[in-house]
Amino acid sequence: FIADFSDRHPEIDVIVMQQQWKELADYLEIGALDIAFLETSELDGRERLASFELFREQTCFALRQSHPLAKCERITADQLAGETVLMNNHSSTSMNALIQNLYDSGIGKEQFRFFDQLDVALAMAATGQGLTSIPLSFVQRDLDLAYVEYDSPFCHMSYSLAWNASTVNPAVKLFCEESSRVIWPHHT
Repeated sequence: FIADFSDRHPEIDVIVMQQQWKELADYLEIGALDIAFLETSELDGRERLASFELFREQTCFALRQSHPLAKCERITADQLAGETVLMNNHSSTSMNALIQNLYDSGIGKEQFRFFDQLDVALAMAATGQGLTSIPLSFVQRDLDLAYVEYDSPFCHMSYSLAWNASTVNPAVKLFCEESSRVIWPHHT
């Protein structure tokens, strides 16, 4: 979407920044960032931000391709009994909610191991040291991993486009208008 938008509006300087969702919301609040795609729960209690929801998706588990569960179409909590769940321990509303949802789905707290970065959890999953829960849109086909949807009504993620409600930047309004006409998740 950003590439298409930039092609249609070369006069608008679009700079892509990758950061944790919490930090993106913080940057929006202080005016250091114009607009951001982020997980919707990061907007809770942030009255200075305006937003609209783009889409919602289930989570999946990334696991070594040779793992017996890699052949499943969907994984249930019962199938995860005894498995190690590798997770990013970044403290944010969205990550805390995902971990709580995994607990609520029936995965025992004793099954979890936490790491500072998602890349570490994914690398450990690729080496067969456990499974890691990620949103479906985070699937990375260049890694030697299998991805299997998690069959749980608890584990989903919601994404929104957000901006500082007091912005007067016309490019933000245009970006929002065009984003609202897209069917998300957007694939070319």
